[in-house]
Amino acid sequence: MSRAPYFLLLALCLGPWACATDSGTSVLLTVDASRLDASDVAAITTLDFSVTGVETFHTVRALNRNFSPSGDETILYQPQARSGALGITVSARDAAGTERGRANIFVELAAEQTRSAVLILGANRVDDLALPVDAADLGTPAEAAPDLALPVEPDGGTPTTGAICAADHWCWVNPSPQGNDLQAVWAASRNDVWAAGSGGTILHWNGSAWTSVPSGSLDSFYSIWGTSPNDVWASGLTSVQHWDGKSWSPSLTGSSNFLVGLWASSPNDAWAVGGSGTIEHWDGKGWTPSPNPATDDLYAVWGAAANDVWAFGGIDSLHWNGTAWTAVTLPIAQASVLGIWGSSSSDVWAVGSGGNVQHWNGTMWSVVASGTQNDLESVWGSGPKDVWAAGRRGTLLHWDGSSWSSAATAGFTGFLYAVAGGAAADVWTVGQAGTMFHWNGSAWSAFSSGPKPGLESVWGSGDHDIWAVGDGGVIFHSSGADWQSVPSGTTNPLLWIWGSLPNDVWTVGGAGTILHWNGSAWSAVASGTTSDLNAVWGSRGDDVWAVGGAGLVLHWDGAHWSTVTSNATTSLLSVWGSRGDDVWAVGDDGAAVHWNGTAWSSKPTGLGTGVSVAGMWATGFFNFAVATDGSILGFTGVLWEKNGTGTGRLKAVAGAGSNDVWATSSDGSIFHYNGSAWSTSEALVFPALQGLWVSPSGAVWAVGYSGAIVVRR
Repeated sequence: MSRAPYFLLLALCLGPWACATDSGTSVLLTVDASRLDASDVAAITTLDFSVTGVETFHTVRALNRNFSPSGDETILYQPQARSGALGITVSARDAAGTERGRANIFVELAAEQTRSAVLILGANRVDDLALPVDAADLGTPAEAAPDLALPVEPDGGTPTTGAICAADHWCWVNPSPQGNDLQAVWAASRNDVWAAGSGGTILHWNGSAWTSVPSGSLDSFYSIWGTSPNDVWASGLTSVQHWDGKSWSPSLTGSSNFLVGLWASSPNDAWAVGGSGTIEHWDGKGWTPSPNPATDDLYAVWGAAANDVWAFGGIDSLHWNGTAWTAVTLPIAQASVLGIWGSSSSDVWAVGSGGNVQHWNGTMWSVVASGTQNDLESVWGSGPKDVWAAGRRGTLLHWDGSSWSSAATAGFTGFLYAVAGGAAADVWTVGQAGTMFHWNGSAWSAFSSGPKPGLESVWGSGDHDIWAVGDGGVIFHSSGADWQSVPSGTTNPLLWIWGSLPNDVWTVGGAGTILHWNGSAWSAVASGTTSDLNAVWGSRGDDVWAVGGAGLVLHWDGAHWSTVTSNATTSLLSVWGSRGDDVWAVGDDGAAVHWNGTAWSSKPTGLGTGVSVAGMWATGFFNFAVATDGSILGFTGVLWEKNGTGTGRLKAVAGAGSNDVWATSSDGSIFHYNGSAWSTSEALVFPALQGLWVSPSGAVWAVGYSGAIVVRR
């Protein structure tokens, strides 16, 4: 292919008014696309710029984000200081968002010096600075962070491709394809399988991939059942939903109790059971309560026919004969029955707590040894000699007609909540944190992948250099594609991560843990304390702050960490600033303290005792904080004021600017501020989200429980 040269000229203004006055230090940057194919150049529609070196650049503002091969891109950078290390990454993308090229530059800047450099923009690869106009002037480029070689181990088998995404562009990254608990599964055929779970999650399998289907609800679904591809029911804590072949819609039952068990014999005959002995019946027109002798919660329902239905729960066991419900005595009356299924009216299985398995032969119920004491949540089979039961600690059992035996699930030790299939060689089991396994007749393989430890914080130097840390000292890194595990050398929880450059990254955590990344490895750095350190942030490489319990504040001066008096007495949970003399730390009991370059002083939020200010983000012009009572606060220079309200315990806040701010919550919600008001993002519902970071290109990353990593690009 032919090569077509293309050059992009950028003026980087290093003084506060340099662009307006034509004065001050500047960097003249020429991007050379001569290594791109002509087709690549013609297809480029945008250039994304990622900037590192917070000492030098505080705010990145795009004056013209649209780019064409005949146009220019103008970026305004507001500096914090006149010296420091500048890192710029340029990414060329086409209209579909596919990257067509990428280049990096690292420059050591000195005050009042003009710099020039050329970047080679290579097709689908990274070229570090190689052709400076004046090599002596520019100095030696810093080394980029190396590629990692330690893969994150999947659950096993072959995962599905494609992440689950919402309409507003929030997508699951880990686990794949999504990470909400899946608590129910039902199959109409090999190519028509439904799975449902927490946060209104409903997924559909078409024979080749799982996709998300809007449920119209944020309910947690515990059961799903259908009579045909166009007649499927899902029930949960607060609602019952119905699928008519085109969409899911609510179906009002009139019951205020949860309904967690479902079964239907036809479009005009469905049963739902739940709290306090509730049984509701669908006759094709509406739901009506069905009187019964149960007084405790009912968890499962199944029938061999419209006049032969069983309903079981914590202490109650019932049978429907077509006219009335009557109480039934089971051999193990004290065991909760959590799942029920049968192949006929004379072959019915009930499974439940403590690994108890009971069988109905058409005349009587009897106990069958299961070989486990783990709770069994669900049971399903293709016939009398092919029955599966799934449950706690990854328990998966198989009945071959004579005995139960254990099946391997690739080392999974979490909850398996449901099992069902379309045929003997096509069985699915689903569970905790989006876990999916499939049986093909000879082996179980995982259809979900990714690590699932709790994650607390996320940060990156750019879209292709992102870190996440969390429970047990786990550290994950992404260079823009897969996430890989990096040894940390500690098992203490890591609670926050921040860096000044790709080769200067800090993470802090439990028992005074401080680790530093130098571009090739993480190493421990003495903190001088055994108290938990909850957060870390800096204005540059030699001006870094860490905060923790009982008002603890540590400072890194480039050589060692030392304690600084904070004037706070409660635990500090977050620290952030706009520059070296404008730093905030917030924490328990509404505490907020401010560093003016000389000393810390108290600036209380007014939230008071019992409310923790868990997250902080500062622009220098407007500062945001979020609290565990759902409060969103803003500080404009005088005092803290209520700026908005979220749901759940708000955990983190970050933004790209004062009119583009995001906040996350323990209930999995995501909130956005557009400069005038906060709104709930129409995202998928996620597990509790702990950490939040906005990349220089505007991508928003959030991490949380069960290994959740989600992104909005």
